[in-house]
Amino acid sequence: MRKVLYLLTKNPPVGLELLPKNGPSSEVALSVILLQDAVSLTEPLGSSTYVLADHAKERKVQSPFLCISYHEMLEMIFSADSVIAA
Repeated sequence: MRKVLYLLTKNPPVGLELLPKNGPSSEVALSVILLQDAVSLTEPLGSSTYVLADHAKERKVQSPFLCISYHEMLEMIFSADSVIAA
């Protein structure tokens, strides 16, 4: 299974047309990390949606998504087969 990781930085998000529209796939594990101004998004954008904890804290945002650290984000980036930043 291919791991695809999207890094979104803007709200409203730019590059949503890059996200698959057909939902979960047995061939691709899709994850999204919300960074910078995108931490204020509340709608799930992928199979797994995460928010960078430090960016949410800086912007005083309570996210409905699992908060991750910089270290966890880097692990996800290096373990992904493809990383798309928008």
